[in-house]
Amino acid sequence: GTSVLPALREADRSGLTSSVRIHLARVYGMLGDASVADLMLGRLDDPSPDVRAEACRALGRLEVASAAPKLRPLLKDGTPRVRERAAEALGRAGDREAVETLAGMLVDRTGQPSLVRAAAADALGFLDLAASRAALVAALRDVDARVRRAAVSGLARLTKGVDRCYDPDASMPEREGAVRAWEVWLAEQAG
Repeated sequence: GTSVLPALREADRSGLTSSVRIHLARVYGMLGDASVADLMLGRLDDPSPDVRAEACRALGRLEVASAAPKLRPLLKDGTPRVRERAAEALGRAGDREAVETLAGMLVDRTGQPSLVRAAAADALGFLDLAASRAALVAALRDVDARVRRAAVSGLARLTKGVDRCYDPDASMPEREGAVRAWEVWLAEQAG
């Protein structure tokens, strides 16, 4: 695993193509060694959106909480894949300061593609705060099944596996009873 890090760091210099930088970021994330966090933080400013996305992904896998201040601005990146990976990384890093922005991304049907909205829901599932829970319960009524799947997955993570018989792929009338059960749960959490 990490015995290859010195060789990778030696090879990881300026002048590398974006393809090589992407693959290096992917490998660093898979190795799971937090000592590469500094390299990945530097890659968040890379001109290539694919490199930025892979750097976010690596930082998410490493769960680097100190990366949050550099990840938050990427929630507004012009490339959806970068926003998606930044959201995932912030959730895994436990960044409570990102909750409001993530909740806003989740409901933004016109400005955010479903993959970004689903990533925001997934991230909120790592952040057990009232605003996270409320946003996830509201997303159970979303028109996009991908977003609904991520919302129920996030709620299951927050509740240690409770699903309240919610099927994100069922029709809205079939889902409604489970959504109401989640709303009761949410009210109990607030009270």
